[in-house]
Amino acid sequence: MADSKIPSKEDIADAIYTYSCTKNCLGVYGNSAGCCTMDKRNYIIGKVPDAKAFLKRYRMTVDKNAKYEEVFIEFEEGKKLFPDRPIWQDPENFPAIRVLMDNVRYPCRFLGENDLCTVHEIRSQTCRNFTCAHVNDLLQKLSVDDI
Repeated sequence: MADSKIPSKEDIADAIYTYSCTKNCLGVYGNSAGCCTMDKRNYIIGKVPDAKAFLKRYRMTVDKNAKYEEVFIEFEEGKKLFPDRPIWQDPENFPAIRVLMDNVRYPCRFLGENDLCTVHEIRSQTCRNFTCAHVNDLLQKLSVDDI
C-alpha cells in the first residue's frame, strides 16, 4: 500500500476555498469569485481598515511605485462612479479596493484571469476576514468536532 499523507484540516479548508471560489461560488456551479466582483449587485469590496499597511506590503512585494489611488477608491470618487448603488453612497464603506471599470463584472483589480487572487499572501484585512456563508456552511459540515 502506498504511503499517502492524510490531508490536514487546513489542506482541506484550502481545497474547499479554492474550489468554491473558482468553480462553485455561493454554491452555484460555474459561478466564480463573487466576493471579488461587484457585477450588478449593491456591493462594495471594502471597507479596508488596513489600507496603508496593505499598500506598504504591496509596494514591498509587487509594485514599489504603486500609488494609493491606483489601489483604492475613496468616497468622493466612489459615489460618482456608482450613483445608483446605495452602498457606494455611504462614506463608512471606504476606502474600497479599486475595481476594474472596463469589465462588466467590476472585478477587484487583484483578481487574476483564473479567478484567483494575485495578492493572496499579502491581501488586505477585509479580504482575510471574509468567508462567505456557503464556505462557512461547508466547513462546518466537515468539522470533526461534530463526530
